[in-house]
Amino acid sequence: MFLVALMFWQGGMMFYGGVTVPVTRKHLSAKEDEPKRSQITQRVTQWLNLAGTAALVAMAADVFAASVPLRGARRWLWLSAVGMQVALVVQHRHLSQMMAEPGFYESDMRVFSRWHSLYLIISTLQWAAMMGLLGVSTAAWRKADCRDGSSTTHVTP
Repeated sequence: MFLVALMFWQGGMMFYGGVTVPVTRKHLSAKEDEPKRSQITQRVTQWLNLAGTAALVAMAADVFAASVPLRGARRWLWLSAVGMQVALVVQHRHLSQMMAEPGFYESDMRVFSRWHSLYLIISTLQWAAMMGLLGVSTAAWRKADCRDGSSTTHVTP
């Protein structure tokens, strides 16, 4: 469940950044298309935030399993990701409220850009924490398998 949840969430983020944003920018490139671009990316990021929240909940059972090695590191990384997820949800709401203001697209975008940059930084830090959690979890599972004697280091003919 841990791996499926992580792949679904992080795969969605990679698809968003690598496909959704570039395609949207290519096909809605005019200044007057900016509200449409923003609405598309705003809605997609709402779904990404939901996927992230669901993934973190699904991963909790494995992260907080009592007998898994490297518990402290795994819990710290997971809790860090949860904290960043809360920040992203709150930040997304704030950005959405800013975008809903009348005249937003004709206004000075510097304040919005700073908040949006912070959102992107938090997303990147969260991605790094999740990649760290994947690495530590893989090591923990391997140690647990070796400790339990359910893993061998070589194959006999």
